Amino acid sequence: MSGCSTTVLTRPSEPYQANLIAKCPESLPRLAGPTGSDFDLALRQFSNLYVVCAARHNQLVTEIQQRRDVTHEQRK
Repeated sequence: MSGCSTTVLTRPSEPYQANLIAKCPESLPRLAGPTGSDFDLALRQFSNLYVVCAARHNQLVTEIQQRRDVTHEQRK
């Protein structure tokens, strides 16, 4: 009777894009002095790093969730 049943073969998932698995910088901007403009410069640099890293992280989470959803759909 087992000849009538079929096993669903799942394809191995494709590797993640290299830009999605890149780590965020570990060295963050430091204040160059005590002035408001020093603070502004460091804050702008930090903001630029955060935006790129957060976007990459969020896309990686989306990618992982989509792959999980596809895998669960294939098992049904």
